[in-house]
Amino acid sequence: MQSLLANQDQKSNSPQPGFLRRWLQSKIHNWKHRKMVAALQAMDDRLLWELGIRRTEIVRVVDSFDERELGMVPLAQLPSPDRGQQSALKLAA
Repeated sequence: MQSLLANQDQKSNSPQPGFLRRWLQSKIHNWKHRKMVAALQAMDDRLLWELGIRRTEIVRVVDSFDERELGMVPLAQLPSPDRGQQSALKLAA
């Protein structure tokens, strides 16, 4: 019994993540947040409506997501632009 209590004391005294780790976790969280917002904004209004989200609510909805939900990826890939569009974009750049 005493060893169990000693284990709990060691866990409570464990150091908090350092500045670098917290900074990196924050950057990763912000990146996932922006990525999810962009993925939802890329959807058409009908698909958003089927999900129960209005376009104006996207940021608020994503703000309510936890880390697991922010890590979700769509099952279907977005269609990639065809070769003609790619070459036109390169010329425009």
